[in-house]
Amino acid sequence: MNRVRRSPIVTALNIEQNLLKIVKRKGGWGIDTRVGIEYQLDNDYYANNDWDRGYLVRRANAAWGNSVQEAKRATESTFYFTEKLGLKLRP
Repeated sequence: MNRVRRSPIVTALNIEQNLLKIVKRKGGWGIDTRVGIEYQLDNDYYANNDWDRGYLVRRANAAWGNSVQEAKRATESTFYFTEKLGLKLRP
């Protein structure tokens, strides 16, 4: 995390292709309790600008585990503001 910009510098994701599951999207964007709130952007930041709450790691790639429940828990972990930063695309 960059403390000044309050956004990730780099992200990483482990993928086990043999354990990928198809899971429905669930959950909402939230604050990552593992990082101080003062060091991360929140929904107020994204409300009135050109930046969008996008993913730095593909949600579907995180959907793996020994069970569907485990895969769902993994995809839900991609809904933290610390995990995303993207520019809105305009037509």
